[in-house]
Amino acid sequence: MRQEISLPSPDRKSNSDVAGSQTDSSFTKLQSNHSTLLQQSLQSQPTTTTLVVVPELGAQKLAFNVSKVSLTIPIKGKHEGMGAKHFLHESLPRLQYNNPSVVFEVAKNVDPKTKPELTIHFNEQSPKILAIPSLHSDVICDMLLRATP
Repeated sequence: MRQEISLPSPDRKSNSDVAGSQTDSSFTKLQSNHSTLLQQSLQSQPTTTTLVVVPELGAQKLAFNVSKVSLTIPIKGKHEGMGAKHFLHESLPRLQYNNPSVVFEVAKNVDPKTKPELTIHFNEQSPKILAIPSLHSDVICDMLLRATP
């Protein structure tokens, strides 16, 4: 919590009216005033620090029945595969680390007309194919985490 403390401003007089001892005494009063205000504000409001840990989107476990995840992306091309490429570099390593029993497969296609897609294979069920052109990597990761057969 940020708290502002207002300090009284020292009296501004011309140099001819102020003696050296008066300047020192007003500065000392200002310092003592400042320290008492600071101590009062610290004692009146206890400060607490709350640490909120938010896991990255890819740093999560997949559903128990997911056996394999296949990602197909074009190597070259304009912008349709940018979210998939970002997913490949940012979220996929986290998913691999947190899901050691799942097989991850990446197919990089030379044909620029290839549309990016994500195929999710489930245990003893048909695979689910997700078309992911022009999607943000967080959306792709969220689709993978929410996938059901």
